Amino acid sequence: MEAFAILRYAPILRGFLVLMLAGAVFPLVGALLLDAILILPALMAVACARSLRGTFAWASVLGVVVAFGGFVFAILADLPVSSGVTIFGALLFAAIHLAALRRRK
Repeated sequence: MEAFAILRYAPILRGFLVLMLAGAVFPLVGALLLDAILILPALMAVACARSLRGTFAWASVLGVVVAFGGFVFAILADLPVSSGVTIFGALLFAAIHLAALRRRK
């Protein structure tokens, strides 16, 4: 039983590793692109989902939509990919939150 005691801390260690990776990648890809790919889908998912499990599912789907849609937007608008992903993510974020506000009224 002592051998499996470390498994209690697996979620904490996994979160620590994700934060360390994000900190290492931050200077390489830029703050805006990292925010657009990591934070915006999660914020949009909170507005769309009704449960925690739904939030995780929506965040995954919206992350792919932001990355792929931003890439296509950057090519069509002749922008750098990081700018295209950030702009597309911000526009999608605004649209989803406006729709969520209208749905609550």
